[in-house]
Amino acid sequence: MRLCDFLRVPALFIMDQIFKISFGFENLESMIINLNITSKNGDFTQYYKLIFLFFAKIIVSCLIFCSSLCLLALPTRYLYLVYLHSVSVCIVLLSYWANTETLNVLSEKYEHFITIMINGAVTWDIDIIIHHFKQLQIVNVLYLLFFNVMLQIFLSQVFDFLQVCTTNHSNHKVFNLGFIMPTIIALIPGSHAFLNTVSVLLTLLPMFIMLKTLLLNIFTIIDLFCHGYNHIRLTINNYEINNLIMIEWSRLNIPSVLRIFWAMRVLKQMAYLLTQKEIKNETLFKVVKYLLIKGCNT
Repeated sequence: MRLCDFLRVPALFIMDQIFKISFGFENLESMIINLNITSKNGDFTQYYKLIFLFFAKIIVSCLIFCSSLCLLALPTRYLYLVYLHSVSVCIVLLSYWANTETLNVLSEKYEHFITIMINGAVTWDIDIIIHHFKQLQIVNVLYLLFFNVMLQIFLSQVFDFLQVCTTNHSNHKVFNLGFIMPTIIALIPGSHAFLNTVSVLLTLLPMFIMLKTLLLNIFTIIDLFCHGYNHIRLTINNYEINNLIMIEWSRLNIPSVLRIFWAMRVLKQMAYLLTQKEIKNETLFKVVKYLLIKGCNT
């Protein structure tokens, strides 16, 4: 088994879920009943809204299915690039979430902390400073800030490494500073009013980098789709569709991918069954036995 075999499995899971909802047709009967009831009541706004949502669900399901199918059939080189960019997006979202959670804690508990410390330092009132140090647990504040700064530095380095892997050049240091800037700005007195806006804007910087990379490679993506279409068309015209299936079956190593998919589905079903009252207190052997007898939806 190769790494690319594992990377093709998520596309199968997405396609499996699309098949489960029948491309949006799973509730067709109830949809027709609701439309009849709505039309009889004369509520045409709700009537057209239901129709719009129904067709929108079908279109979105078809688009997701086609995207998953393209991801499944991607060459290994481009498959790695897609996942590297996906991880980059996850890194940016994780950074934004960590900054937001840290800033929320600081704004709730320590909103007036810096102002009080400045006033105490100006008036040389050591008792005020010591009192608030004890009351507000400044050690916890410093630990939270230090942990968030270290996390943001780590995420910025990972993001920069992923950009080097995908674009062969490093980001400017200003973009990496965008990860830790919300924490630094939070230390400025009176900055809590616009801190959320700053966090969003700084999060958009790495997103802009990825969007720029996508736009610069848009012709490569178009050429990839055109090459794939021409390859399929020529193979079908010169040979038969059976030969195309055999070639792609071997190239994508479908047997290995399906084995991984089925194994993960069985493990998922086992984890789900362990929470059921029927076999919750059973041993792992009995759970496997139950699964083999009853079967699973793979």
